[in-house]
Amino acid sequence: MTFQDGGFLASAAPAGANAAVFAKLCGLDSGHAAALVCNSTILSIVTLPVMAMIASAVW
Repeated sequence: MTFQDGGFLASAAPAGANAAVFAKLCGLDSGHAAALVCNSTILSIVTLPVMAMIASAVW
C-alpha cells in the first residue's frame, strides 16, 4: 500500500468520535453529532471495500 492508497482509503473512513466530544464541549447538539458518527461508521462498512476496489483498479 502506498501513501496515495492510504490517503484515498482515509477519505472513506468514518467520522471520528471526537466530533461528538467537541460538540459536547462547545455546548452544541452532541446527540446529533453522535448519531452522525454512528451513521458514518455504518456506511463505512460499504464505502471502505468499494474504495479499496477502486484504489486497486486505479493504482
